[in-house]
Parts: sequence; C-alpha cells; structure tokens
Amino acid sequence: SQVVELGEQRQARIGINDQRQQRLQGEQQIAELDLLTEVTRRFIATAAAQQQVALQSKVVQLAEQTHAALQALVDAGQSPRYEQIRASAALTRSRLSLTQASSDLEVARIRLAAMWNSQTPDFEEVSADLLNTGTAGDLTTLLLDLADNPNLMLFANEERLRTAQLREAQSSARGTLQWTAGLRYLREPGDAALVLGFSMPLGSKSRASGPIGAASARLQQVESEKEVALNRMRTQLFTLHVQLRQAIAEVNSLRDEVLPQLELVQTETYNAYQSGRYSYLELTAAQQEYLNAEYALIDAATAAHLLRTEIEHLSGSALSAGSQELLP
Repeated sequence: SQVVELGEQRQARIGINDQRQQRLQGEQQIAELDLLTEVTRRFIATAAAQQQVALQSKVVQLAEQTHAALQALVDAGQSPRYEQIRASAALTRSRLSLTQASSDLEVARIRLAAMWNSQTPDFEEVSADLLNTGTAGDLTTLLLDLADNPNLMLFANEERLRTAQLREAQSSARGTLQWTAGLRYLREPGDAALVLGFSMPLGSKSRASGPIGAASARLQQVESEKEVALNRMRTQLFTLHVQLRQAIAEVNSLRDEVLPQLELVQTETYNAYQSGRYSYLELTAAQQEYLNAEYALIDAATAAHLLRTEIEHLSGSALSAGSQELLP
C-alpha cells in the first residue's frame, strides 16, 4: 500500500520542523544575551563597590587628618575638648563605614565569581574606569538595531512557524489518495486472486476549513504580538536613552566642575581652620559637602553603566565606554 499526498503535505511538515528548530535557536540566543547582561551587571556592581572602598579610605584619611589637627589645637587651648570628642566619634564611624564597604566589595566579588560557578573569587579586583561613561550613542541607529533583538527575532521565527502550520492546514484540503495491492487466497476454489484497492476521502475541503481558520487566527495573533512588543521596546529604549544622557551629563558635571571646586573649598577651609579663622563645624560642613559630591559621582556613573547595559540588551549594539577586565 502507499499514500499519495496531493497537497504538498510532506513539504509543509518539513517546513514546520525547520521553523521549530529556528525557534529553539532563537531561544538559545535570548538565554545567552540574558546571561551576558547579568554578568555585566555584576561586573559593574563590583567596580562600583571598589570605588566605594577607595572613597571610604579617603574619608578615613580626612577624619584622621582632622583629628590630628584638632588635637594640636586642643593642646594649645585654641579649641574646646568636646570638639575633639566629636572628631574621635567621626573617625570611628568612618572606619566602620570602610569595614562595611569592604564587606560589600567581597559580596560583589563572590556574586560575580558565581557566574562561572565559583564560590571563591580567583581575582582580587576588576579593572574598569567607572567614571568613563562614554557617549549615549545615536538613538536612530539604536532604534534600527531593535530589529536584530533576539526577542523580536523569536517573534519572527514564531511567525514563520505559524505560516508553515497554515500551509500544512491548507494542504490538507486537497486530501490524499491511497492505493493497495496484494494477493488473496480463495479457500473454496483453492485459488488465489490479485486484489487492487483505491480510496480517496470525500469532503476534505470542508473538514480542513476549521484547521485553516485556526491557523490563520494564530498567525494574525503573533503578528499583533510582535507589533505590540516592538512598540513597547521602542518606548523603553527612548526612556533609557534619555536617562543615560542625563546620567552622563551628571557625571561630567560632577567630575569636571563640581568636585574640583568643592575640593578647593575643602582645602582652603582646612587651612583656615588650622589658623583659627573657621570653626570645627564649618570645616566638617565643607568636608561633608565634598564627600557627598563624591558619593553622587559614583552613583551617577554606576547608573550610567547600568543604563548602557540595558540599552545594549535591547538593541544588541555595544556602546563602547572603555576597557574592562579582571585582574588576578
């Protein structure tokens, strides 16, 4: 016996299997991109933690410097002893903050090492210029690159799969032929006969109308879902790009304008305090204002790199912002 397919059903089934393989490959690309993005996030967190440790070390140095200068003024009778007590408390708090920052760095290193299934980091630090935030990139180019996003490609693969399913449903409307041939033994006359058979289903088109309509509806559904996803990703990319430009502007302003001015103010205030022209409160206020700007710079730079990572995750385009590596 043999079945003769008239509606290219075999080619339709092959097409469905091919598109299913394409969908699996797209899902693998999405998983790889998600993994790379998570590694980058943890790398940035480690670099930011390193920067926090460096800043807290500077805070301890300032506190020690202030405590030593105040000790000399108290011994000379130029400052009250309660200011020395306050300076001692501030020094203790700064050392505690440094210990906390070091613990946070160790946690960040462990979380980064866990990405390659290691519970013990085999590196001491990551090499990254956190304050080099680069540029935000061209928005038009990024929007065009959205078409290569694996998530949208998955919709495209799904669309091709459902198109193949529609072709299979349409091919079934033509029905199939089946013929059979064989020998039959006839007991009574003690003879044998050649038997031929032929069959063809009736009403194939009417029976196929239901599957064709369902396949067509599924195809239209995935097309609508793709359009909705694309609009959502475009909106998200617009938002991230605006936030990235703002974060980069904040980093540049803090690094190039605000911090140099506040550092000068902090230095001059310290010199004036040593000569007795400024009080301890004025000195600590100038130092805290300078340190707050340092904290804000780290936060803005970290936010810029994280936003850049999300944009790259959406567009699939790398926005170069300096070299990054692990140092043993």
